[in-house]
Parts: sequence; C-alpha cells; structure tokens
Amino acid sequence: MKNILNLKLLVFLSFMIALTSCNSNEVIAPPLIKSVTLFQPDRNKKDSLVEIVSTTKPLIIKVETDAELSTAWPAGDRVTVKSRINAINDSVDVFKKVVLAKSDDYQDYGLVGARGLVMSGTPQSGYTIQYGNYKKAGKYELVIVATKHGFKSPQAESIIFKKSVEVK
Repeated sequence: MKNILNLKLLVFLSFMIALTSCNSNEVIAPPLIKSVTLFQPDRNKKDSLVEIVSTTKPLIIKVETDAELSTAWPAGDRVTVKSRINAINDSVDVFKKVVLAKSDDYQDYGLVGARGLVMSGTPQSGYTIQYGNYKKAGKYELVIVATKHGFKSPQAESIIFKKSVEVK
C-alpha cells in the first residue's frame, strides 16, 4: 500500500515539474510586420493595389504579419466634443485632455472614445479590414499595432508600424 502511495506521489510531482518547466522556458519573439498594402476597387470592381487613396471608394488595408492580433488606426475619423461655453473650442476634461466622441487616430490612444479597428484574419493568411472613413483629401498617418500573446498579459509583445497615406 505504501509503494502505491509513493508511486502516485512520485508521478504527481514529476507531472508538476514537467508542466512548470515547459511554461517557464518559452521565449516569445516580437511580432514582425512584413508588409502593409492598400487596395481599392478598379473599374471592373476588382481590388487593385493603390498608392494614392480615393475618397470615393472603400479602402481595404492588408497586413502581412506573424502576430496573433492586429489593429489598424487609420486616423480618418476623429470627432471631438465641442465646448458648451464656446462652440469653436474643443471640450477638455479635468486633466486638460480633449474629450472625444470617437477617434481612430493613434495619437489619441488612451483617451476615452479612441479605439483602433481590430483586423480579421490569421498569421498565415494575413489580416485585412475595410475602411471607408477617409472623407477629406490630405495626408494621414496609418498606424498598425501587431501583438503576440494578447494585449494585456505580461508576455505580450507589440510593435507599431507607421505608414503615410495620401488621400485625394
């Protein structure tokens, strides 16, 4: 009877040691963004690669990465709450930060109302998102945030990739 109890205890301890050693030795490499490409439909309604984005057509953003999660911050949709005292000025909170109704600009990261657009896909096929909020011509800064192991865990590894987008 003692031999069976000792054997069970030995098997349990071996299992626990093996389990903890597997988790502690894992080294996580930071994600790698290989490319960020922009597509818009052409005359034949087929997606074609573009360098200059049109305001009249929907935009497809494609990211080639080995990350597990990817978000896009296109910076084309930023709406601030205006002050009730003076409608020309933006409303600010007690910390002197702008109050946003919504924003997809990475410069606003951390403010209430600012959020990136979570892209769909997998590391094997790449991540894509359709975006249609570039309403005015100009230059915008598209920011891609790629993350491995979630976004709030201590093992999370993120990188930020910035690309200038010209809209006409």
